[in-house]
Amino acid sequence: MPLVFQTLPGQTSVILKMLNNGTGGCGNDVGIDDIVFKSCGDTILLTDSTNSTSITVCENQAPITTTLTAYPDFSAFKTRAYQWQESTDGTNWNDLVGETTSIFTTPQFNTSTFYRVKVAEDAINLANLSCSVFSNVFHVTIDATPDAPVSQGDVEPCVDSLRGVQVSVPNDALVNWYDAPTGGNLLAEDSALYLTTISGTYYAEAVSKTTKCISNTRTAVSIVYFDLFSYESLTFCEGQPVTLSGDVTNASYLWNTGETTKEIVVTSPGTYTVVVTNGNGCSTTKTIQLSQIDNPIIDKVVSDYRDLTILTLNSGDFEYSLDGLIYQETPFFGNLRGGVYNVFVREKSGCGVAQLNFVHLVVPRFFAPNGDNRNDVFQLEGINLSQEFSIEIYDRFSKLLFQSKDLNFNGMGLIRAGHFPLRLTGIGFK
Repeated sequence: MPLVFQTLPGQTSVILKMLNNGTGGCGNDVGIDDIVFKSCGDTILLTDSTNSTSITVCENQAPITTTLTAYPDFSAFKTRAYQWQESTDGTNWNDLVGETTSIFTTPQFNTSTFYRVKVAEDAINLANLSCSVFSNVFHVTIDATPDAPVSQGDVEPCVDSLRGVQVSVPNDALVNWYDAPTGGNLLAEDSALYLTTISGTYYAEAVSKTTKCISNTRTAVSIVYFDLFSYESLTFCEGQPVTLSGDVTNASYLWNTGETTKEIVVTSPGTYTVVVTNGNGCSTTKTIQLSQIDNPIIDKVVSDYRDLTILTLNSGDFEYSLDGLIYQETPFFGNLRGGVYNVFVREKSGCGVAQLNFVHLVVPRFFAPNGDNRNDVFQLEGINLSQEFSIEIYDRFSKLLFQSKDLNFNGMGLIRAGHFPLRLTGIGFK
């Protein structure tokens, strides 16, 4: 049985005397050996602020620091002196200068480290292993970040099969699958294979089994079930070639035009189909409906006094302009002076621009040379731009009063005062 005692300061020897208090006689003699003297001190528990005796953090969380506290059980020492120690291997220890209280805050570190505290009843005994005790070892483990999973390749299975995307990781890691390169939704856990019937790109993340450390990046793996396309609607500008594509690479192609290339160039609207067969023998048919956007064609420009309207021979998503810079939705332009105009019609998606030079003649609807200073003067705007013309003036009873091919309207002064409708005929333009 153990016997606990404490020496006095300066004491260097101990005499152990054992007495046999039993009655003498046969069987009462005893023999004792293996008597051992050793230091006996408090039991020291070392924990951090969460009462843990060790911690493990991921490499991408370093550097870190933590605060440790030594808790003696007060079973032996009456007073206590402390010396904190540090080790990189758990075997060779170094004293931390100045760290001599029951609480110790570690410096920042990036590698796995061991800590413990040596405790003695007096500071002078800290140098004597026989007169001091050690706490439990507090181990801070910095776990390496696992590498991102290694893709086993993108896959292109036939649409009527069930396949998946797959990666590989070391034995000490597992795989979680997501639908985005960062963040996103968790699709599957702890599986190097993710089965899916939906074409797309999926992202694998490596997680260490022991510490749950996560790889810095995710690995993208795509699966494309070979039934991607059935119908596509395209448009093209009249007179311009358009390229149609079978889209899938590393495949064979057969178009309804007889061509066998991945892409074909066409210039006519219609329905085009292509049978695409990949290396796995999976085939799918893609149909492309190609529609033509017509270029605008100007029919004529109608002048009505000071108004002008552009008419086209065809319909479309057109817009109109008188200068080629500022366009409007309507073909009507109002309150214009007579003169030469360069009219434009363009298709809104960029399929062609039509242009026409036009002489806009502003012809008064009537005039009344009665001297009241209202509509007394007959004046044509833009007539000087005509090569030839003929002007006829009638009264209200359709009687021809004046006719001339002269820009100066010679003879008009002979018309008596009245209210006359006008008619301009036989116009030629420069």
